[in-house]
Amino acid sequence: WKHMRVNRVDVKWLEGGVTCRIRYEVQPVDDMERMSGPPYWLDLEDCRYYISQRVAPDPETRRIWEHNEAEAAIADARAYLALVEVDNRRLKREAKEREDTQKFELAKKDAVKRKRREAYAEAAGLMTTRAVKTLTKMKAKNVVEEMRAGLTPISFF
Repeated sequence: WKHMRVNRVDVKWLEGGVTCRIRYEVQPVDDMERMSGPPYWLDLEDCRYYISQRVAPDPETRRIWEHNEAEAAIADARAYLALVEVDNRRLKREAKEREDTQKFELAKKDAVKRKRREAYAEAAGLMTTRAVKTLTKMKAKNVVEEMRAGLTPISFF
């Protein structure tokens, strides 16, 4: 059941004043007679209803109800603060994960650059060693060929 308060009545005569159509402007209210929604027009012939007596709320009951409402509001605020705290912790964790990922990526790039430099230096050293070996072999080959041809004198000390 919904509690309603009748604000206005609209009577329209139909069929030349033979029948009437009655509509009621009703205001939804809660148990404490506070408005709980916008008013709207309603034809009571289309719904079930009963007329209740208008009774003022008991002061003791109202005090208990207000206390319960205040406790519920405090519990809701605590639950909201707990949700905010959980959300803040999640945001901090995600920010730290992003920061750690960025640090890892930066360290990875630095390590790749360092290894690349070391590999280049090693390759350059190998290239130099190879080039020297090749030149030495060519020089030795030329000297041997010249000695065979007699162009280079052989001297022994």
